[in-house]
Amino acid sequence: ARKLSPLGEMAKRFHNFAKLHRQDIGEPLVPFAFLIDSNQGWDPNGTWVLKKQVFGNRVPYSQGDYMMDNLFNFIYPGFRISGMGFYKNFNDEVDWQSEKEYCSKLYSGFDQRPLEKGFLVNTPYSAGFDVMDNKGVQIETIKRYKVVILAGDIILQKRDYDVLKHYVNEGGTLVANIFHVAPRPHLRHPDIDYLSEQMVTELFGVTLPTDNDTNPLAWGDMSREPSYCHQCRQTFMEYNNEFAVLGAERSAGTMISTESGTPLVTTNKAGNGNAMLFTQHWYQSTGLTRLTDAAQHAFDHLFKQHLPVQIDDGIHFQINRSGKGLIVSLMNHNRNAWKGSIRLPDNHDYSIVRDIWNNEEIAMRPGMSALNTVVQPFDFRIFELSKSGK
Repeated sequence: ARKLSPLGEMAKRFHNFAKLHRQDIGEPLVPFAFLIDSNQGWDPNGTWVLKKQVFGNRVPYSQGDYMMDNLFNFIYPGFRISGMGFYKNFNDEVDWQSEKEYCSKLYSGFDQRPLEKGFLVNTPYSAGFDVMDNKGVQIETIKRYKVVILAGDIILQKRDYDVLKHYVNEGGTLVANIFHVAPRPHLRHPDIDYLSEQMVTELFGVTLPTDNDTNPLAWGDMSREPSYCHQCRQTFMEYNNEFAVLGAERSAGTMISTESGTPLVTTNKAGNGNAMLFTQHWYQSTGLTRLTDAAQHAFDHLFKQHLPVQIDDGIHFQINRSGKGLIVSLMNHNRNAWKGSIRLPDNHDYSIVRDIWNNEEIAMRPGMSALNTVVQPFDFRIFELSKSGK
């Protein structure tokens, strides 16, 4: 008689689990969105994209493409090696010499999951990111998100101003780099109706001085000066980077500055929301290999501020909101067990925690601020956090 394979048994169990819980999975929490240019061509490195090029390996990366690459590597660390884990010239763990030897290892029970790198990665900020382009930006679309981040070569235009200003006034947080609002002359196109300086001032609360008749911005170099966070008072050294020097007249507050006080990240309260402006060159170091420490630090503050729980590093997680509270899924893509915590906010009102997959209730002690757990290699855990009376 035919019987299910081990994989078939796993599929059967998951089918029964999904069928049982299909009514109470809630909605994925997606508080963040990247707003990109509809004509951008960024494509991450991988098996078929081995150079920093776009549009079919024909056009070198622009500064905006490097920004996209570094932003995504910050929120999805390790994605760049997707598709390359099975190639010896990319991965030292590959020890077979031929396809025949590889097939023989599979037949003998070789576990290839450790080689499947980059497709699913452990992210410190959940899987809650969307990407949308700027072709006909509508307020009904962007108001779904708590935070909208301009990324890549997108340039703000006057046609976008009313929608983005309304979004911020209604409580959203808009994040932009100085190049998104004031591109250098050689990046300006005669057919684009750029934001006026007055619009920049109204939205971001800053003024943009000139250092000569042709360059719209004065520039500084922070290759030898630390940056300083005014929120948590942390100081950190920077990789070489360049930044715009803003005008002295500004209503925006300073979140991060150079040690001597020049703003690197500003925040402007507008209505019920905020507009953040990063003055460092495309958010990244002059080597184009990573986001600056100031940018990483500011994004870390921003992202964690909009997550209802905090998860220790080293795990891939997704948060859903349900009628009862939250559903937190933890997925371990590593060969080592993950030991960590789901940290709850102060004065939370969660009273019941349930391990949905194993159908077990976990005692919730009064004043409990964290749920400690273990996720075995290539395994997952799903927890439902219910509020009192739900």
